[in-house]
Amino acid sequence: MTVALCCDDPKSGESITRQLSKLCHVTTESFYNISDFIAKVSGCPDTVMLIAQTGALSTETAMAAKEHNPQGKLIWFSDLDFALLSFRLKATYFGLLPVEEDKLKTALSYCNIPLIGENS
Repeated sequence: MTVALCCDDPKSGESITRQLSKLCHVTTESFYNISDFIAKVSGCPDTVMLIAQTGALSTETAMAAKEHNPQGKLIWFSDLDFALLSFRLKATYFGLLPVEEDKLKTALSYCNIPLIGENS
């Protein structure tokens, strides 16, 4: 399974990628701008879309992601509480930044991604 990660900067992208590799067996592709991220996820319902961005940019990214991949699973982290909007967009999981291991575990389980060490 592939996780397309869109985040603010390479440092946070590396941190989230490390967490993902510790928790599950997925291929992670990181993006730092919306256009490249949307090009990757468009029409790919099997690709999990993970957004970890601050401010209104996270809203723009989440809305574009669901517009171009309405059946795709969306994990969305932001520093602002967009819980109501995430519900309207049918996000699989919404959480507040920072991305922490327990939140990421919950989000992955909501996407039916088996965790390492978990009985299948």
